[in-house]
Amino acid sequence: MQRFIFRVDKPEYHDAGARSIIELRGAAGNNNLYIQKSKLEIFVGAIATHEAVSVSGPTGSGKTALIEALTRVPENFLPVCEALSLPPKPVLCYPVEMNQFETGAEVYRVRSLASGNTFYEDSPLFKALEEAQPLKEKNYIVIWHRELGRCQAGIQGALVNIITRGDIIHPDGRRYASEGISFVADSNYQDMDDGTYTLCVFDDALRRRYSVNLTLEYLPASTEILILRHLLEREGASTDDETLSCLVKLGARIREEKRNGRLQSVPPPTIYGYLAVLRLSALLPNYELKDIGENTLLGSASVEDRRLFPALYHDVFGSDAANDADISIGSDLL
Repeated sequence: MQRFIFRVDKPEYHDAGARSIIELRGAAGNNNLYIQKSKLEIFVGAIATHEAVSVSGPTGSGKTALIEALTRVPENFLPVCEALSLPPKPVLCYPVEMNQFETGAEVYRVRSLASGNTFYEDSPLFKALEEAQPLKEKNYIVIWHRELGRCQAGIQGALVNIITRGDIIHPDGRRYASEGISFVADSNYQDMDDGTYTLCVFDDALRRRYSVNLTLEYLPASTEILILRHLLEREGASTDDETLSCLVKLGARIREEKRNGRLQSVPPPTIYGYLAVLRLSALLPNYELKDIGENTLLGSASVEDRRLFPALYHDVFGSDAANDADISIGSDLL
C-alpha cells in the first residue's frame, strides 16, 4: 500500500505530497495530531511572512491543537521552515483569551485593583505587543486571539484597528509596529448553521483583515481508518477491518446528527476517542462494543441523546442494539 502518513520531524517528510497526512507531535504531552501537508505548510508560511491568519472549523477539528503544536513544539515548526527554505527561527507565541474582554475598550486597557485603589493598565494584548517589539528580529512572533468566535461585536471592532500592516496606536498615543507579527485567531465561524458556536457574526471589516483563512474540517472516514491502523500498529495491536470501518462510520453519523440538530450534548468523536473504544474492546472482550461506545463516545450526554444511541448503533453495525435500550435510564443514574 502506498505510504500516506508522514512524520514532520523525519527525513521522510520531504517525500510527502500536498495531500499527504502529516503527523505532528502534540504540545505539552497532548496526543499527536494529523493534518494535510498543504494546510500545514500554508500555516507555517503565513507565520513566517507575518500574515494575519484565521483558523476556523467545527469543534474537535483540531484548531487549538494545531496552533499549540506549531508554536510550542520546535520539532514541528522548524522542519517545515527547512522544507520551505525559511529562516529556522523559534516561535514566540502570546495567547490572549478574547472572551475575558467585555468591551472594546478593554482590548486596549483594563481596570485593575491594588492596595484598595483602582487604576488602568495595559491589556494582555498590549502587554504582548510591548514585550514582543525587541524580540521580532530573532523570533517569529505570534499573537494568538483565542476563541474569537465567543467574543462580542465590540471586541471585533477594536481588533480591526489592531490587525493592520501599519502602526498599532494605543489610546495614550504609544505606537507599536505591527511589522514582524503574525496575528492568529481561532473560531468556529465555519460551522454556523445552527448558531451554536458563535455569539455574533464575524464582522466583515475584521474578516478582511485576515489575509490567510485556514479551514480545518473533520478528516474523511477513509483517512481516519488509515490513521487508526497506523496507531494500532504502533501499539502492536490490531482489529478487524469491519469493526474499524463501522466504528468510524458511527462517528461520522454522530457528527451528521449534530449538524441536523440532534445529539447536541454528544461531543464530536475524535481519532483518540475511537482508539479508546478499540483498546477497551480488546481489554474487555466479554463486553459488547455498544456498551463500550456508550461510555466513551457519548461523554456526558443527556438522557434523551443516550436513548437515541442504540438505534444509531444498530443502523451502522446491523445488530439488535435498537432493542437493547435500558428504559430505566434516568437523570439520577447519569
